[in-house]
Amino acid sequence: MYKTYRTFVLSFATLVLMTTAAFGQNTIKSDLIFPESTQAFFAIADSNDLRVQWQSTELNRLLADEAFGPFRETFQAELEDAWTTRFGMSLDDITAISSGEVAGGLIAFPGKKPGYALMVETVGKKEQVNSFLVKRIKQVTNIRNGKAETERLMIGNTPVDATVLSVPATETEPARTAWYVNLPSLLLITDDRFGTEQLLLQIAGQTQNSLAGLPAYKATLERCMKDLPAGLVPHVRFYINPLEAGQAVRSLRNLSEKERSQPSTYEILAKQGFNGIRGIGGTFNVAQEGFESILRMKVYIPEEPQLAFKMLTFRNDETLAPPAWLGAEADRWTFLTIDTLNVFNNFGPLLDEFLETPGAWDDILASLEKDENGPKVNLKTDLIAWLGNRLAMEVVYTEPLGETSEKFVFALDIKPNAEQNIQDVLNRMFNTDPDFRKVDFQSNVIWQYARGAKPAKESSRRSSSRSRRNRSESEAAEGEQALITGGAFCVANGYFFVANDLEILQSVLTRLAAGQIESLSTLPLYNRFMEVVQARTQGAPRFAQGFNHSVKGNQLNYELYKQGKLSSGSTVFSRIVRALSDNQNKETSDKKVVVASDPSKLPPFEELADRMGYGGFYGQVEADGWFFTGLRFKAESANAAPAP
Repeated sequence: MYKTYRTFVLSFATLVLMTTAAFGQNTIKSDLIFPESTQAFFAIADSNDLRVQWQSTELNRLLADEAFGPFRETFQAELEDAWTTRFGMSLDDITAISSGEVAGGLIAFPGKKPGYALMVETVGKKEQVNSFLVKRIKQVTNIRNGKAETERLMIGNTPVDATVLSVPATETEPARTAWYVNLPSLLLITDDRFGTEQLLLQIAGQTQNSLAGLPAYKATLERCMKDLPAGLVPHVRFYINPLEAGQAVRSLRNLSEKERSQPSTYEILAKQGFNGIRGIGGTFNVAQEGFESILRMKVYIPEEPQLAFKMLTFRNDETLAPPAWLGAEADRWTFLTIDTLNVFNNFGPLLDEFLETPGAWDDILASLEKDENGPKVNLKTDLIAWLGNRLAMEVVYTEPLGETSEKFVFALDIKPNAEQNIQDVLNRMFNTDPDFRKVDFQSNVIWQYARGAKPAKESSRRSSSRSRRNRSESEAAEGEQALITGGAFCVANGYFFVANDLEILQSVLTRLAAGQIESLSTLPLYNRFMEVVQARTQGAPRFAQGFNHSVKGNQLNYELYKQGKLSSGSTVFSRIVRALSDNQNKETSDKKVVVASDPSKLPPFEELADRMGYGGFYGQVEADGWFFTGLRFKAESANAAPAP
């Protein structure tokens, strides 16, 4: 009896210490509780402080506008209803019961099904926590026809009671069970009994393998904390092991037997060395340091890249600047340095893995060079060797705004006197391909992808002689068509251009030929952004940079959202939303992504446009990975002094 009592006292003392003691800036309480098998993690240092800071942002003032009232009420009601199938905790609930930190994560214990966990620090909030649990039990039992039970867990020799709430399956949602453990200073919620027990052991100090001790986590967060001004605490910290987290989420999906039998994208990438990214971590602050928001993110790569991952070998460029063809007429810009030849040399094994056909890439290259009816092109020496290492992109939103109005142009610089050589290669490659048509434009030749543009010849389709074991030719063709339909290729004015639209490429070429490219430096907002970048980096070289000052992209996605077409649209953002959605069916995926029942209640975008801010990012190569900073400025700060 004495031994049991002594164990309980020590465990309880450890629990109190772990959940109430103040830690230094680089030590986070929840980081010591979540295990090292956590694959995705976030922590809000103080939810109430974040809420106060959020209220001072222009975006909050915009959403708090009376015009958003009906939509906001519908959105909040349906968001809370949707959460009742998981943990049932709304933002208002979190604010009510939290006394400090709120953290959550996806945990993949070895040999166990991955699960989610949420922790809320609740010092001095006993009454509010009890009220929340009572409300939650009523939601599950009365609204969802679920079941509420009390289950006793043994943590070592110490009994801990958990409230277990089970929700039956519906036509749209699977059955779910959640464990709620109300500790003296902490509310723990999980969707897995084993995970609950392991986290309680971690809280009691009976296990030592915490996320805080994971080398990748330490490296990413310490780098971001180093960049913070002295004494400033991040509002949000986050961490993800990208491939492991992706694989964990995939394992939770209701996959078909065929999907389960095939290697996942994450497994393929890991096999080709992309697990060299050991972790991605960062911090996020709101309404501080003179910005609307500021994001710091470290991609941790402690060892030399291997296999196909070597494609992503970047270098800082002391002369990084927007190339001459990028004009102020666009809406968004990105430019970076790459090693083009290195990308080419390491691409083949990755393609072979995705096609599940060893040697497929070599066969393609051989057919291009040696097929007697082919173009007789050595892709490496005849084309790639003539390309430079500076890649740039601009995005333009054409009027009237619609699902196909997002246009982009990529361009690589080319080596001196290489233009004619590259043009000859393009002519030889595309002239015999039935899916490309030649467009003479001014003094340039553009090749546009247009499936079935000219009669096919037996020798035209230069596909690999090896069969694609798990992909039919029709499936491959559909994928290729979806990727580059309407795409246009051209070499002109010292650049190799690729665009997703013929007219937007013609527009760039016209302005270049006439010498009418208006430099980015003519934009006051861009100059303001660059002043801040130079001040923050002290002139240190960077490998990537991007800037966005236009509201058109926001307007386009806003209108798609109002029409219920966001995740079925063709914009880049739509594709990201679609990829993140569990349901890939265009006809139904918006029902899962768009929470509000009547987005049409949103006010006209014109009422919001002048309140949108602007922003950009920059990236730097470091000895152990890449470091990115993203900045968001308030709309009225265009002429303000640079932030320190």
